[in-house]
Amino acid sequence: MGKIRLALVDGHQPFRQRLATWLRQIDGFDLVMDVSNGQELIDQLPHQMPDVVLLDLQMPMLDDPTTVDYLYEHYPLLKIIALTMPGEVGTVTPLLKKGVCAYVSKNAHRDNIRRTVQGVFNGDRYKTELIWRVVRRKTTDKTTGADELNPLTIMGKIKLALVDDHTLFRQGLATMLRLVHDFDLVLEAANGQEFIDKLPRRMPDVVLLDLQMPVMDGPATADYLRENYPLIKIIVLTMHDEDRMVLHLLEKGVSGYLLKDADTAEVEKAVRKVLDEGVYLTEFVSRAMHRKMTNKTTIVKPPTLYNSKVVLSEREKEVLKLICEGLSTAEVSEKIFLSPRTVEGHRLRILEKTGTKNTAGMVAYAFKNDMVE
Repeated sequence: MGKIRLALVDGHQPFRQRLATWLRQIDGFDLVMDVSNGQELIDQLPHQMPDVVLLDLQMPMLDDPTTVDYLYEHYPLLKIIALTMPGEVGTVTPLLKKGVCAYVSKNAHRDNIRRTVQGVFNGDRYKTELIWRVVRRKTTDKTTGADELNPLTIMGKIKLALVDDHTLFRQGLATMLRLVHDFDLVLEAANGQEFIDKLPRRMPDVVLLDLQMPVMDGPATADYLRENYPLIKIIVLTMHDEDRMVLHLLEKGVSGYLLKDADTAEVEKAVRKVLDEGVYLTEFVSRAMHRKMTNKTTIVKPPTLYNSKVVLSEREKEVLKLICEGLSTAEVSEKIFLSPRTVEGHRLRILEKTGTKNTAGMVAYAFKNDMVE
């Protein structure tokens, strides 16, 4: 089988150049077209025919919906992945009906983009985190027709794994999770090793992971997942509000941290939040991180990278501070009167400047390097 031929269409030149450079480095990908708007794509299509098109939502000349209409009519076999910021949600379900195979956020980890391209190339539809939030929001709007836009028929359920050695607690939480209509508990295990042994057969979107277990504990399991399954979101479960573990776990790629006495609503909120925004920060986690960095009697601060290696604009500092407080993109947007697209642009630049791969890592980096007060 030959390489997957790609076209990249994006009006934001710096982002397009970075993504194009990375795509050219992937074995099995062939970037045959790199253009800034829909009209350029259409003009070049007779000469360069891709298998998959990565298409920006907002562009000059021909925007995403107009381009999709044209491709749907003239090139129905082309597979389209829409590139979007999490705030751009208005056109998701109409474009799904016109043949768009997947949506992927521009701040997604590169492995997520790679896996989405491969998934779309090998099948018809591919689940990405953004679609969950958008389609679910549409189904709760009584004017849209819930049956037609049901996320369970469009994308399937959110697949969960539960790993905890306390049988009674695990059984109780499992019962609770099965009551949530769009949750699918696909895997239960009593320790990390048992979980890993089952992974090749049952792949979850989110794992609820106990910290203290025999055979293979939570931190060791998180290390393994970060190395081998980086797209699985991890929410840690613990009996104690252990300050010392919070930053350590965020650095390991953990997306959320829940106490075991959390109620059903909070567990459900955490699962959806890590899928929608990449991280779930409770007030406890934010306080713990502040305490850890200000406790001079027990913590020796590392040399600050804030003024020496990482230079943020005033707006980027403001966005970073609000993200570290646990605000979502939409909440940051409302707080500082910027569009969600602009907020996500700032987030992307902060990720790039700090060299972190996701929001959880960025938050940990910010606290560890004294970048927030």
